[in-house]
Amino acid sequence: MKKKIRRLVMQTVLLFFVLPLFLAAATQAASFDCGKATTKVEKMICADAELSKLDEEITRKYSQAKKDLQNASWFAEQQRLWLQHRDTCQDRGCLESSYRQRLDGIGWYVAISKDPEETVRRKNQVYSYELEVNNDDKVCRHMGKVYNAYFRQPWAVHGSESTAYTPDGLYSFPKYPGVEGFNFSMFSIRYSRRPSSPEFDAVPWRVALHINKVPPYAPPLAVCEQYRQEKKMGPGGGGKDCFYPLLLANFDIDNDGQVETVVKNSFVTNYPPLDHHSRDHYYVFPQGTIDPWQFDYGPEYRSQYKKYGSWPRILSIEEFLVRPFIFNGVSYLSSYSRWWKEYDTDFPGDLCNHAAPDRNFMEIYKVRGGSELIPETKYAPAQYQMDLICRFNMKALNIQ
Repeated sequence: MKKKIRRLVMQTVLLFFVLPLFLAAATQAASFDCGKATTKVEKMICADAELSKLDEEITRKYSQAKKDLQNASWFAEQQRLWLQHRDTCQDRGCLESSYRQRLDGIGWYVAISKDPEETVRRKNQVYSYELEVNNDDKVCRHMGKVYNAYFRQPWAVHGSESTAYTPDGLYSFPKYPGVEGFNFSMFSIRYSRRPSSPEFDAVPWRVALHINKVPPYAPPLAVCEQYRQEKKMGPGGGGKDCFYPLLLANFDIDNDGQVETVVKNSFVTNYPPLDHHSRDHYYVFPQGTIDPWQFDYGPEYRSQYKKYGSWPRILSIEEFLVRPFIFNGVSYLSSYSRWWKEYDTDFPGDLCNHAAPDRNFMEIYKVRGGSELIPETKYAPAQYQMDLICRFNMKALNIQ
């Protein structure tokens, strides 16, 4: 009996001394002192082992990246803006997504800074953004900080053979179920992915499947499928391929209270002044009316419209690079534009002898127009009202 009592006393003593040490170790798992955690986000991180590890990893990689980038002030501003965004999260899923997107972002900036010029293109084209039209001070001031911190190198991309374009590389998006087996290169949609910020990452883009069925440029679908299975992949892009990626996202793009399915089916493929032919282009459908596994062109594409008795809305700004983002729960469009003082009259519009633009600027629009479909008899290229919110003049810094 005495032995049992002594054993219980020893166990109690051990628990009294060891348990606090164990708990202290557990609360120190994050990069900050969990014993001093006060905010909801900090407490969520400290209570979750995986989030704590992600927090430590972010701190470690950010510290190393700061050294690699020579303590650049714009990179520190990135981290500050990201922390502000992270601290708005209300649940674990938001926090994990925020951490993982930031880790990918840090990896991209480090890769751009470290890789040789023959691997990373146009990394020395650096810009600052000066606000010159302000129709919503809260949005414009915030996005001015975002552009100056995240978009200093808007045209920096890796070379076409880089592993950054693999399905899980630095330019990748999540994929829809059924699309995972297609080993697409992300090269053709690179300017839709990087650079990025939490506002742009908030749009839930996923890679869907575009099937080119327009003869004689593509063989029958069965032949394409056989080829894909034999090669364990699908062709990466181009007019004669059977499959290539496009982007789909379900979100309220026109802020009318209804979620739409937004399809991005055309992509900017180069940078100014080299690219005069490609533009970002979007179709907007009622949610759930598009098959993300088979989005067709040709006769099938037209039939897909008629299936619902009317046409989708077309979201098209006659500019160059257009990307949606979400700020404070509201959807906006970020649109890069360019302008020349003089241009060759043999070319339409702004095709200006492949010269550098005299002026670059970034504009922010808010979309209005409602989510209803347009009757086919009233089909027209422009279906949405675009309200100009901000304009930023892009000043080239010419860093060598």
